[in-house]
Amino acid sequence: MKPEDFAQEIELKEYENTQKRAILPRRPSLSHCEDCGEAIPLERQKIAGVTRCIWCQEDFESMEKRGKL
Repeated sequence: MKPEDFAQEIELKEYENTQKRAILPRRPSLSHCEDCGEAIPLERQKIAGVTRCIWCQEDFESMEKRGKL
């Protein structure tokens, strides 16, 4: 796969994920991370639908971009 094709594929996946999140009903955030179990800071919990701590969310997004999820 050419690098520009890979970049375009990533961009399309990000766009599709954004569209999916826009139409999903808002659900309350979790108090603890679904991956590691650590407490999610209150400021982050104020964002509707948060299910991971910032570190696990960064790992999740990184793996998602690499196509490993």
